[in-house]
Amino acid sequence: MRRLGGICLLAVGALSVLLGAVLAVAFGPDDRLATGPHVVRSETSLITTGPQAIALAGPRVELAVTSSGEPRNLFVGVGHHVDVSDLLGETPRTRVDRIDLPWALTTSQVGTGGTPRASPLDVQWWYAQAEGDGRAVLTWTLPEYGGDVVIADLDGGDELSVDVTAAVLAPGAFVVGAAMVVIGLGVAVFGWAVLTTRVRPRGVHANRGEPTEGGAK
Repeated sequence: MRRLGGICLLAVGALSVLLGAVLAVAFGPDDRLATGPHVVRSETSLITTGPQAIALAGPRVELAVTSSGEPRNLFVGVGHHVDVSDLLGETPRTRVDRIDLPWALTTSQVGTGGTPRASPLDVQWWYAQAEGDGRAVLTWTLPEYGGDVVIADLDGGDELSVDVTAAVLAPGAFVVGAAMVVIGLGVAVFGWAVLTTRVRPRGVHANRGEPTEGGAK
């Protein structure tokens, strides 16, 4: 029973060390789990995600978009699918239909012609938005009802090419991972001690120097 308990403690400690190390290394001291940069291209000035592309809800994420070549006047926004569809209409664009982690995109070309109903800067329903000359960084919490991401060159033009870096933000993840490693090491050491420490069996022992019954006085 004692041996089984020691083995269990060793196993729990080792698992805690492993998971804690993975968590700490994955998120790092800045508490960011990032992938990228990845190149995303469009033959038009617009790149969007489809309604099923982002299936997660809850995490806080960061999307950094940088012009791959000559700096472009970039806009990045995320809004409800209905609002985004109404804004863009049949404007030709590259749509990301599916995102397979860590990073693989399934895209399609949509839109038969036309232009957006308004500039992205003129609407107020974005969950979050950002713009910049050559680089734009957007941070938001993924809502339960999803959302479409829009990447646009505000000056128009063709063949938009951007480098995209996506990250999940988890404040405290590095500290939690480090704590799991420390606690796991402690549990493992205790388990090893349980396994290697011998316990003297209980029983009646004669005291040295005293005669036993039937012995010489």
